[in-house]
Amino acid sequence: MHAPLRSTPATRNTFRRQRLPRLITLASLLIGLSPFAACSASSSSPSGNGGSGGEAGSESGGTGNGGFGGSVLDASGSDAELPGCATDSYAGDVIPLDLYILLDRSDSMLDADTNGLQRWSAITQAVKNFVDLQGNAGMGLGLGYFPVALSKPLPSACSVSDDCFPYIAQCTLNSCCYGNLCNEKPTSSCLASDYTTPSITIQALPGVAALVKQSIDNTSPSGGTPMGPALEGAIDYAQTWAAAHPDHLTAVVLATDGAPSGCNPEGTDIVAARAEEGKNQNPSVLTFVIGLGEQLSTLNSIALAGGTKQATLVDSGVNAGQEFLDALNKIRGDLQCTYSIPTPKEGEVDTEKVNVTFTQAGIREFVPRVDGAANCGLGDTAGWYYDTPTNPSRITLCKHSCAAVQGGGVIVDVVLGCQTVVK
Repeated sequence: MHAPLRSTPATRNTFRRQRLPRLITLASLLIGLSPFAACSASSSSPSGNGGSGGEAGSESGGTGNGGFGGSVLDASGSDAELPGCATDSYAGDVIPLDLYILLDRSDSMLDADTNGLQRWSAITQAVKNFVDLQGNAGMGLGLGYFPVALSKPLPSACSVSDDCFPYIAQCTLNSCCYGNLCNEKPTSSCLASDYTTPSITIQALPGVAALVKQSIDNTSPSGGTPMGPALEGAIDYAQTWAAAHPDHLTAVVLATDGAPSGCNPEGTDIVAARAEEGKNQNPSVLTFVIGLGEQLSTLNSIALAGGTKQATLVDSGVNAGQEFLDALNKIRGDLQCTYSIPTPKEGEVDTEKVNVTFTQAGIREFVPRVDGAANCGLGDTAGWYYDTPTNPSRITLCKHSCAAVQGGGVIVDVVLGCQTVVK
């Protein structure tokens, strides 16, 4: 763990003498908007400061640690300067966001709660409400469903049951025998390739909102829960989109009310493996999970494998629609805390010399890096992490740090040249 970089009265003049002549602070991003508002950078500032205010640390009666859990930097009057090791400081540039919603339309979505409210109606209304939110303007959104109908004939001839892959069947008299007494053939596709074509391609809101609502109105629940191939196909589509839009952040939102079933192989672990592949491939695609009902805690493993730590569980009762909308808003808000790594004017980025600083009320702090989302911790733990351990292109704030930014009045900068402060 690197020692925190902190200025003291004795070192401030040293920092000023060591400050490099080419130090330029580009447009600092003052995020004083709601979590769902569009973000933009202010005009450039050659002064190298992210804000003004009183003295930091013990001189202001504090403990030497700021409100974000980082290390306090120099903030003397209106000239809050960076240490001499810094070569460039850039505004935190929020990456444009594209969400692809993969929505479960299995038979069980027709179930109603004790109040008579149908799951499908509640959840789809929440999606309609989400696309109509003013703060989502500019965000990309696409929509797919599972299951979809078979696009190819079912396997028929076999010598062993596995010859009927990817469907669950018995091999009887050299024929694939589906269902009870061989008379219940599946109608839902288990081929990942059938889920790579979305119902609504990713397009910018609010323009795509009408298409999303029309698609939902023309769709009704039917069939089983082939979650594994559906997620694999959705991630394949999202990765193709992400490769064509490298300056965007693309994520899949899996919304389901049940466990995977009907395909070979099946099981939550199989779906989690699909999510992990999406996270680890290049471009990386995160998988968020919204589970409908009270008994779906096993879906946490899919979210964790997909790089998003845990599923959001929505009660299937009367508040299901509002809770689902809240879950979508939370995903939107969390992903707004993802920033691009700036390209320096000379040479390549040294990923061991990248820092994130927050400035509020003239106090500037380093926010420490952690090794991935799983190490963000809980509660008031501050931090940020790279999208991938090797050749990263993005920086994402941990939950606590993200909440601090979304609260408003915080300037986010990415500073190059100083040894990375790690937790």
